[in-house]
Amino acid sequence: MWVQDLAIHNFRNIERADLRCGSLWNVIFGRNAQGKTNILEAVYFLTTLRSFRTKNANDLLRSGADSFLLKALILTGNLPCRLKAGYEGGKKKIFLNEESLTTLEKVIGVFPIVLATGRNIDLVGQPPAVLRRFLDGQLSQSIPDYLKTLLQYEKVLRSRNLLIKQNSPSARRQLKVWTEKLTGLGARIFDLRRKAVKRLGIFARLNLKRITEEKEELEVRYITQAEGESEEAFSRSFEKKMMESASRERDRGFTLVGPHRDHLVFLINGLPAHKFASTGQRKSIGFALKMAEAENIRSFCRTEPVMLLDEIFNEVDEARRKNIYALIPRDRQVFCTTAEREILKEIEKAGKKLSLFRVTQGEVETL
Repeated sequence: MWVQDLAIHNFRNIERADLRCGSLWNVIFGRNAQGKTNILEAVYFLTTLRSFRTKNANDLLRSGADSFLLKALILTGNLPCRLKAGYEGGKKKIFLNEESLTTLEKVIGVFPIVLATGRNIDLVGQPPAVLRRFLDGQLSQSIPDYLKTLLQYEKVLRSRNLLIKQNSPSARRQLKVWTEKLTGLGARIFDLRRKAVKRLGIFARLNLKRITEEKEELEVRYITQAEGESEEAFSRSFEKKMMESASRERDRGFTLVGPHRDHLVFLINGLPAHKFASTGQRKSIGFALKMAEAENIRSFCRTEPVMLLDEIFNEVDEARRKNIYALIPRDRQVFCTTAEREILKEIEKAGKKLSLFRVTQGEVETL
């Protein structure tokens, strides 16, 4: 899969831009604060209907504009797909081949994407909720119905928490029904996460070895309160743990066990990375995990995701950068921003086929 044509209108500081993209490396070059990241954000919005920098779509409007429009011609194999997304009158809209995609489940995963920024590359230091989103993001793009199951779980969880807070005879009678629904949905989420983490760990371990030239070893662990090696076994364990925590739940007023409480732990050379990894090691682990995310998506859905890399190569030293360039498969499309000419030269020396764009105060020029 790759983006061939990208059109941007009234998005951030870009009034109008039409890009003929390369199938491999697209490097967006320019000084800081010129609008380079806005191009990556446009691609991200087209494939997810959201921004990675703001929750308020009004922030994406060009100054003085009341709407924006994004278009892309995306090739999957030899099949062209036309994607159009926009925002007007407080509403987001997205169309695939002129057909409206009306729910988030229909949007996510149609064209898988992996985003790495200076802000999200340090996964080691992130709280459990962010790490769950990291895992859920790749599964939502890879597995049909995962996002639907996750959204159903969150809805049932909210209903169950309301009943726990009420703590009345009627609420306690209803609680059993909602507990059964929660354990069924939770078991499905756990089973898919467990399998994904197993693959993620294998890919990330190999990636870090290549980045560090065999000097560092990474292990990824999925930490959950319930136990089981299958969906059915986990469901039984989940239900048992919930029964054991019933009195504590009444005291606390919310559900204490389930996938919404799970998290990831990273070990480097056998030690907890959040305690012992240096800043450089943490960034390298982040790169290894982001590359593993792309491999995980490809292994599940049999298509190459597009990678969006926003000003991340100056996060590690030159030797590790060269190893990261080599990690990215030759047939994967990349959109990369940089303000550093040295990094641009390094990418060229790594033998990558480049399409180069320069951004100056929102004006995009093909070089």
